[in-house]
Amino acid sequence: SEVDEMNLHVATNMGKIFLAAEYTQLMNDTADRDAYMLLADYDFNDKWGAALRISQNEQTGTNGDYEKVTLAPNYSFTDSLGVILEYSDVTDNNVDTDEYAVELTYTF
Repeated sequence: SEVDEMNLHVATNMGKIFLAAEYTQLMNDTADRDAYMLLADYDFNDKWGAALRISQNEQTGTNGDYEKVTLAPNYSFTDSLGVILEYSDVTDNNVDTDEYAVELTYTF
């Protein structure tokens, strides 16, 4: 079956804050899916920062609704090594769950 897809993404840096937004639409013969994501990432100083991400996915033709709100503070040990602590509140088909993650990041 043929799938039509549209994706729009915008992002900008304004000093210590990074903002992004994305919208995606998928259409085929049996169902349509619309999804969006909003992101704000702020650096408080050279060591500490935090991100807030909100995303939603709606699918017509099914009960495939999914929403997620994530708060993720981060800390930089060095210029290359950091850690992200992530908490997400997820609603998937009217079922609420909490997700936790710890991410060690290394950039080079």
